[in-house]
Amino acid sequence: MNLHSLAVFVEVVRSGTMSSAAEELFISQPAVSKTIGNLEDHYGTKLFERLGNKLAITEAGSQLYRHAIQLLDQAKRMEDKLKGQGELLRIGATLTVGTTLLTQIVKDFKEDNPKLKIMIKVTNTKEIEDLLLQSKLDIALVEGVVKSPQLIYTPVIKDRLVMACTAYHPLAGRKTVHLDELANFPFHMREKGSGTRELFENFMMRQGHDINIQYESTCPFSIRNAMEEFNLLSVLSLRLIEKEIRENKFYAFSPKMGAWKRNFSIVYHRDKLLTPTLKAFASAIHDYKEKEFPESLIPGKILISAMESL
Repeated sequence: MNLHSLAVFVEVVRSGTMSSAAEELFISQPAVSKTIGNLEDHYGTKLFERLGNKLAITEAGSQLYRHAIQLLDQAKRMEDKLKGQGELLRIGATLTVGTTLLTQIVKDFKEDNPKLKIMIKVTNTKEIEDLLLQSKLDIALVEGVVKSPQLIYTPVIKDRLVMACTAYHPLAGRKTVHLDELANFPFHMREKGSGTRELFENFMMRQGHDINIQYESTCPFSIRNAMEEFNLLSVLSLRLIEKEIRENKFYAFSPKMGAWKRNFSIVYHRDKLLTPTLKAFASAIHDYKEKEFPESLIPGKILISAMESL
């Protein structure tokens, strides 16, 4: 058993097939098969069950995978230090977090750790989850809900969604709007895989309503621009449009009972080696306290049923 064999094994787990792992590692499929066979001989147990062209990892394979991730991570960190490259912290963030909070959090942490190298990846919740599972990120701060049981998920910073429109939209200035009225208005929404979109879609589905989505975007800034250019509704974090609301350029609605309140959460792999630096960064996020948003910024209410207006 050596680190190369473990790296091959880890790639097979991630890729799901030996042929995909071979392509990713730029080696032949027989070489991958032989490596896995040697590991199974070495440990005297099957690491995968062969189901046609697919592989299903065994319980022994799952145990080896958890240890292999840690060993490869430690080896990479040791190599970087010996080569004088310094420690690298790979941080992921979802788009809302990356647009509103991450820059200041990282800036403050970097001031306390000037020799630390930081790599940042900002994308949607689904891709961040995949990168954490592939050990291509060390830690992430996300607005969505991660689904893999292999990830540790800890809510830390409060956030809330609002339905927003421009000051010249037909709904602007209204104190209430009924949920069934929203079908008459087009929306600009985040892309599939976004935590923001998932929360809103699940909310509307539970109430039995569809969403008239005319535009999609991965960029919060383009959503704000399109809302102004095409007079669209959107559902997004209050943090993204707080300035525009205070300047009376946008108008906001939310359901009663705080249905759209949520948290930004720290996420990392359950088998991740928690180095002092990683623990310190997680602690820095925990210490980043935000006050509740004033309710006056959300003057409009979304009524789910006729009874709420009584």
